[in-house]
Amino acid sequence: MGLENAGLSGIPVVAQAYDGASVMSGRENGVQMKIREVHPTAVYVHCMAHRLNLVVVQSCKITRHAASFFDVLESLYCFFARPNNHKVFMETRSLLGVTSLNKLELTQLSDTRWSCRWKNVNATKRLFSTIKSCLVELCVPGNGCFVQAQGLLHQIQKYEFLVCLAVFDTVLATVQVLHKVLQRVDATIASACNVIANTIAVLEDMRSSDKQWIEIWKTVVTLMKTPAESPQSATEAVNTCNSAAESTSDTVTCQTPAGPAACRRPRKVPRMDDFVVMSTCGQRSDIVQDQENGSNSEAVSNSEKWRKQLYVPVVESLLAELKRRFVVPQGATLATAVASALKLDYEGVDYLLEAYGATLKVDCDLAKAEMKLISAKRSPDGITAQDTNDDALTYTNLSALATEIKHYPNALKLLQLAITLPVSSATCERAFSAMRRVQNYLRTTMDQHRFSSLSLLQIESELAAEIDIDKMVDEFARDTQKPRRMKLNV
Repeated sequence: MGLENAGLSGIPVVAQAYDGASVMSGRENGVQMKIREVHPTAVYVHCMAHRLNLVVVQSCKITRHAASFFDVLESLYCFFARPNNHKVFMETRSLLGVTSLNKLELTQLSDTRWSCRWKNVNATKRLFSTIKSCLVELCVPGNGCFVQAQGLLHQIQKYEFLVCLAVFDTVLATVQVLHKVLQRVDATIASACNVIANTIAVLEDMRSSDKQWIEIWKTVVTLMKTPAESPQSATEAVNTCNSAAESTSDTVTCQTPAGPAACRRPRKVPRMDDFVVMSTCGQRSDIVQDQENGSNSEAVSNSEKWRKQLYVPVVESLLAELKRRFVVPQGATLATAVASALKLDYEGVDYLLEAYGATLKVDCDLAKAEMKLISAKRSPDGITAQDTNDDALTYTNLSALATEIKHYPNALKLLQLAITLPVSSATCERAFSAMRRVQNYLRTTMDQHRFSSLSLLQIESELAAEIDIDKMVDEFARDTQKPRRMKLNV
């Protein structure tokens, strides 16, 4: 295998992390099974960041309202990606005079770009007045994109779009925090499971509490009242768009059907009108309270209607998918053992010792005894296990205490195992994505040395951002270097 060819066959493999593709995760002929044939203790970890992305993608398609909302967002991105329309967008954004919005842009939606949905939703919400003003300005007959601008303006003013915008901005912001934690280099299984549990608790509170929905509905009302500064030449076009929107958009009360439809037999009063009921086809009908006597139907308020039709299903879908993909007995046991090791709780590390003790050549009794000694007062600074938080013993802490911990080899191996067990493969895949962006179709003739150097700069972009470019230019242009240009006497 590759490990043997690289001379790494003697190193114990404790875990492996990939995405959920069958070629990697297959139980028969997958890569993870091939490795476990050689290293039985190399437990397979489905990348948590990939799992969370699957949760988000599934929840964003839970209702037809949500699916159509993201279709409109994609249409907005394609519309403003055109050079002429983007120029109008940039000018309008600058005229608003809001400095914090100068760098905001609409992004392209993709099922494989983990943060794109929240970024696009958040940018659309914060730039809603700008987008609305641009569409109003472009809604002038004679403009090449008049029909598209008119249609998009009509769509973004509907209740359906505004409610989805406020709901997904709030819900995806909570999930985005979890995304960031799962992609951290120093994340451990214990910290990841802790944040996942907190996220589930927050979503459960959002589902059962009215406070969050009241705030969301206030946002919807604010967006409905958002003005759009339009030129005088576009006033007539805008009035036409608004008239069409009012005639076709969702209204507060249901209109009584005219003609033969009015003589239809009224529907019976639903017995479960206070519950959220999903149909087998994945869609839900309007929640209307009908009267048995056949009088005019009276719809519930828009707020309650959209809460039942959109907000609750989205939150329920997120909760169900998070629990299905993350809350598993084996993962919870492993996370508890890792958390105990990082807190130097020798009573809770039995699972790690049983699973990896023989592979890592760790003496169980000595490991617990050494953890007792480390948990005592260890240095002149008085750093103790009680002074740390739940997951304080990470790379930084172990490096600071390396001099002392090296005298406890069994406990050291156990702590190294706790911070080595993978959470996600985001860091590795980020490197491959960086190389794909560097070597595009315009750089196919680039040699290997230049490609490696540019890829390294892209992968370590955070460190590269700290480099002072002026100092590099001065160093390159010093007199000791070979002159790049011939000096001419003027």
